[in-house]
Amino acid sequence: RQALGELPQPRITFNYLGQFDGSFDVGEETGLFAPSGDASGAEQSADAPLGNWLEINGQVYGGELKLNWNFSRQMFAEATVQRLADDYAEELKTLIDHCCVSTNHGVTPSDFPLARLSQTQLDELPVAASEVEDLYPLSPMQQGMLFQSLYSQGGDYINQMRIDVQGLDVPRFRQAWQAAVDKHEILRSGFLWQTELEQPLQVVYKQVRVPLTELDWQGRSNCVDALDHLAESTRARGFVLEQAPLLSLSVVRTGASDYHVIYTNHHILMDGWSGSQLFGEVLQHYAGEPVRAPLGRYRDYIAWLQ
Repeated sequence: RQALGELPQPRITFNYLGQFDGSFDVGEETGLFAPSGDASGAEQSADAPLGNWLEINGQVYGGELKLNWNFSRQMFAEATVQRLADDYAEELKTLIDHCCVSTNHGVTPSDFPLARLSQTQLDELPVAASEVEDLYPLSPMQQGMLFQSLYSQGGDYINQMRIDVQGLDVPRFRQAWQAAVDKHEILRSGFLWQTELEQPLQVVYKQVRVPLTELDWQGRSNCVDALDHLAESTRARGFVLEQAPLLSLSVVRTGASDYHVIYTNHHILMDGWSGSQLFGEVLQHYAGEPVRAPLGRYRDYIAWLQ
């Protein structure tokens, strides 16, 4: 107590409220209450004593940083505080410019709290920080599938579906799948299990292109056997679990308006119910129908498990 009492009395209070959006927004929909831009008047009497010589209150809302500077005009000239605020803004812009240089990009453990990694572990991950959107552990079911996939080196968890389609618009089909991948983090996820990690992790990549192979086999005499061979070889090849996406599509044109679609994916991404929902969303995108906003994210489930 004596040591603390002998310290200089701090005369600046800096109160940063962080990302204020999270207090009001629910997913893509606005909650019941939201901050108003209307003036609310003075929060306290002009005769009330200040909490400190200078108070700075800040928050981010709607992508905008706002800082309020509170002081007594009997102690400081307004121009003095204005110069301080302007200098602060210049320093902040300099910091932003520094962070926008690609060579200065980096992440810290606080960027991925569910992963519970040290800075050293994070720096040693075999992925570029600029490509990573999120990192978090696997669910128990995923852990089991990862272990079995690595142990057996087989295709037990490689799922495949084949469909004959008439009149398929391939570019629109590709766009529909890309929209689904962009929307769902699990479809942009790969898996890491290096020995220096205490537990396996799934890494969500910011951007992933859907691997769709388009072939034209019209008039081919052995088309049925060739399709069987293509499907089997695709399934046998499997996936590199560290690299997303762990799904692929082959679209083979077999006639003037006939197509054969081979969809292959790793079971570690989703169960059967989720697969049905995914196909429903793809068909909605393909038809130009509105798709329901996601009700949650997979990381929310992992956080709940923790």
